[in-house]
Amino acid sequence: MMRSRGAAAAATGLALLFAGGVAGQSRPAAAPARRIAIDIQVAQVDRSGTLCMRSPQRPLPAGARIWLVQPDTPQRLGLAEPATGSARCAPWADATADLVPLRVLSGPLDSMRLFIALVSPARPPRLAGGRVRVDLDGDGRTVRFGACTSGEGVYLTAWSGRSLTGRLRWHAYHYLGYDVDPSCSDAETREVPGTGRG
Repeated sequence: MMRSRGAAAAATGLALLFAGGVAGQSRPAAAPARRIAIDIQVAQVDRSGTLCMRSPQRPLPAGARIWLVQPDTPQRLGLAEPATGSARCAPWADATADLVPLRVLSGPLDSMRLFIALVSPARPPRLAGGRVRVDLDGDGRTVRFGACTSGEGVYLTAWSGRSLTGRLRWHAYHYLGYDVDPSCSDAETREVPGTGRG
């Protein structure tokens, strides 16, 4: 049974962490867009109630602060850090993901959403008018975020300039494990310049 875009968001959520399946079925690999000076990953609350993100490309520095962007409209912004102690992550639908447990420090985040995760961006993100904006790597360019559904998953995106019409800097595909009504445009799923990957 197909789930609508709204139902998919409510069931799984959308989140961006800046530093923020079904067996036998093929699916797109997570795509780390063009090389940005910080890690951007995907995060979500697992079935045990633990907030987890995909393991970043680089080891997390001591005291790392991870900004969480919830890309629904209106967007939300939170802050987390790596969890300590006995926290563990349950496997996602994409069982190949290496995961890192997080502890939320602040932010009115919806535990049923996905997040985009940023590890220690050049400047803290800001939330204004229901949209999150940030200078990721100190180049003076404002980056905005978005999300859409495609087949059995969600594409999370980061754009310099306006979403859809600006330059696509990063995107990742998150496999949900069930069918959803597609809402993505070609611009949201195209290859990211400089990576050779879609």
